[in-house]
Amino acid sequence: MADSNLNSIGAVEAGLVAQLTAALATAKPTCHVAVITRNDFGNDGELVLQLPAARVRFNATAYTNTIANSYNQAYRVAPQFDVLCADENLASESAQAQASLAIADAVVQSLAGVPVTLADGTTTEPCAIVGMSRFLDDECGMVYVVTVEVKGLAQFTPAGGAA
Repeated sequence: MADSNLNSIGAVEAGLVAQLTAALATAKPTCHVAVITRNDFGNDGELVLQLPAARVRFNATAYTNTIANSYNQAYRVAPQFDVLCADENLASESAQAQASLAIADAVVQSLAGVPVTLADGTTTEPCAIVGMSRFLDDECGMVYVVTVEVKGLAQFTPAGGAA
């Protein structure tokens, strides 16, 4: 497949959701994977997810102009995305945390070293797992956050469409 053009963060985010949906269909068939939206939060700012769930959110990116181009239209990019992973287990707090961690582990296994296929059929460079953290949410319990980096090239067309 051809190298992708990572000038659309939304396209990479959608590719991650599609890839994780397919991967988690085996590991956790009932897990709902989506881009995080305002609807995933209550009025108090707490997560309100139907569990089990994995939510993808854009975190940050770096643009590095290391490619020789006189119009600054091509950049190496390294967008980072967080995948929030939560599940429920009413047996105990520890069991709930372990259930959420199992989703996070499945996310790591499905993305580490694997390119993301975008809607246009192109692929990114292989994903790199940047880290994992966790936080305690009043509604969802222990939530694990997997941070993944998807490197590639972004090419832009200048205003007016010509260089």
